[in-house]
Amino acid sequence: MSNYNHGHFLPTSIGSLLKQTRQPDEIIIVDDGSTDNSVEILERFAKENPVIRLIRNEKNIGTVPSGENALRQTSGDYVFLAAADDSWMPELFEKSMALIEKYPMAAFCCSDSRTVFAHSGKGVPSKRRLSAEAGYLSPEELIRIMRRKIVYLSGFGAIIKKSALNETGLLPELRWSSDRICSQTLALRYGICYIPEVLSVQLLRRESYGAAGLKNWKLHKDVIARALDLLRTQGYQDVLPKFKKSCCLASFNFPLLRVIAANKKYRDYLSFRLVWLVLAGEVREAVAARVPGFMKKIYWAAKERFGSGL
Repeated sequence: MSNYNHGHFLPTSIGSLLKQTRQPDEIIIVDDGSTDNSVEILERFAKENPVIRLIRNEKNIGTVPSGENALRQTSGDYVFLAAADDSWMPELFEKSMALIEKYPMAAFCCSDSRTVFAHSGKGVPSKRRLSAEAGYLSPEELIRIMRRKIVYLSGFGAIIKKSALNETGLLPELRWSSDRICSQTLALRYGICYIPEVLSVQLLRRESYGAAGLKNWKLHKDVIARALDLLRTQGYQDVLPKFKKSCCLASFNFPLLRVIAANKKYRDYLSFRLVWLVLAGEVREAVAARVPGFMKKIYWAAKERFGSGL
């Protein structure tokens, strides 16, 4: 976990880690030069819980570099990248590790989550709906799913195989999209485990690093272009065809098409299926914003009962 001025959230986030039914072997927290009462809170937690190790940056260096620092200090075979303002259900570690131990070829195990909007306090479930039952999804299965719908894979709430993660690192050059490209790469390389159950709670704040970055078109355009360039490098030659075939980059939505249209060197990423997924996704979001919540629940209940034909 990396932390910067999140003292208000730390009792909840760290508390949920300490309440896991399968306890973590170690909790490594990097404080990134906080100016609030974070260090005081972290030192108290570390004193009361020997499993916690606190590392302090002399100055603020950023979320991803601090996360990389924490990652280098870990000793286990599997890691969990925790955000300082989120929280997790008590059985997350137990259920995830049980599935990973059954399918050790998987790069990581993810599950569903609940998103809570900080400005209103309201929450909504965020379900990936990759399968009806907990299990392993191979790269080939994921490609078929991603060609049907936009799938947003991330390391949020995921337990990740450290040896797989070391192949990519946390990709700090991709800023707020580093997690997205890293997760997609590992998923298309090794497959994943998935639990169709809400095991994490994500606090969505308008002023957060990721939310602010996505609103800055100039910077976000640069991030998308860097991602497209990165996938052409030697270390990604095995997954580049899978990225194109799966159309998983459609999760960048319309900004992706704008970047591709503006520079012909990215045209090889373009396909009819990719354009269809992005445009259909934009229409779906616009319609969903006007549909009452109870009608959405009826739709998803019917879809889960009668299948994907709906």
